[in-house]
Amino acid sequence: MKEGAARLTPLAGRVALRKKDAITGSVFLAILITIFAVIAVRVLVAACLPSDAAAFWALAALVLVADAAVCVLLFTRAFYDAGSVATAPPYTIAYRSDGYIELCHRSGRREYFAVRQVADVRAYPAKLGFVIYGWAYSGNLNYGKVTFFLSDAGRLKKKSVKMVANCMDTARFIREDFLPTVTGAERQ
Repeated sequence: MKEGAARLTPLAGRVALRKKDAITGSVFLAILITIFAVIAVRVLVAACLPSDAAAFWALAALVLVADAAVCVLLFTRAFYDAGSVATAPPYTIAYRSDGYIELCHRSGRREYFAVRQVADVRAYPAKLGFVIYGWAYSGNLNYGKVTFFLSDAGRLKKKSVKMVANCMDTARFIREDFLPTVTGAERQ
C-alpha cells in the first residue's frame, strides 16, 4: 500500500528541544563535572604532592584536559540533538489505518511493523538525557525511549524510538488499547 493511502493517527509526540534548553542543561552538567574534577585534583594534591610533584602535575593536567573534553562533547551532543529535532516530524509513533505502527526517528528515517506482531511495549525514561539537555522541558522526567518487542517467527525483535514525549503514558496507552485487541483477534 502506498504511504499516502494510509491515514496516520499520531500516538506520541516528539520532545522539542530548544537551543536554550541545550545550553542550560549542558552548562549545568559541565559545572557538575568540573566540580568533580576539582575535587579529584584536591585529592591528588593531598595524595601526591608531598611525595612526587611531577606526578601530581601530570595527573592534574590529565584530569583537567579530560574535563574539558567531556564538556565539549556534552555541548556538541546537546546542540546536535536540538538541531536534529527541528527537521524531524513532530510525532515519533503513529498508528496507520492499514494496521501498521510507524516509528519516525529524529533523522527522518521511518520504520513500519504490523500491530499484530507487537508482543510488548516498554518505556525507558531518559534521566541522564533530561539532565544534559532537557531538564528545562516542562519540569518533567517523562520523556525517553519507547521499545516495541515484536514476535517474528518465534523470536523477539526490538524496535525503539527515542525522544518520545510522555513515553510512560504512550507505552501504557499502546499496551492497554492496542495489545488486548491484537490478542483478542488472534484468539478468534
